[in-house]
Amino acid sequence: MLLLGLPLSGIVLAQEAAEPSAVQLAETNVKQLVAVLKGLNDLLSTVKDKESADAAAPEMLKLAEQMDEIKKASKKLAVLPPEEQKRLDGLYLNTVSKYLHTYIAHMKQISDKEFFGSETLRKAFVTYGKPE
Repeated sequence: MLLLGLPLSGIVLAQEAAEPSAVQLAETNVKQLVAVLKGLNDLLSTVKDKESADAAAPEMLKLAEQMDEIKKASKKLAVLPPEEQKRLDGLYLNTVSKYLHTYIAHMKQISDKEFFGSETLRKAFVTYGKPE
């Protein structure tokens, strides 16, 4: 192929980025997980009555769909070398654990209040709300 009379074969374009490493992919995956868990907790902390429960349900479903995508992506990740796994655990495990515990507490509180009468939020919880 010629561009302005110059052959393009054999030329590496500067815009081509290197493929991300397994470690970069894993870290991105964990950062996405943290962001979604934080989003769920921020959202559920606003649920105080039926109106706020109804309003939270659509966003909860969006965040739950993002969580599903993160889970799917994580299943495709390569096994990391032990030192890299330990590094990522050190950086993110406490945060993920904290957010999961907070999420469970929010859902228990909302469930105990019978979703404030919100059938929409109850359905969202039944569909996606149970942590694995």
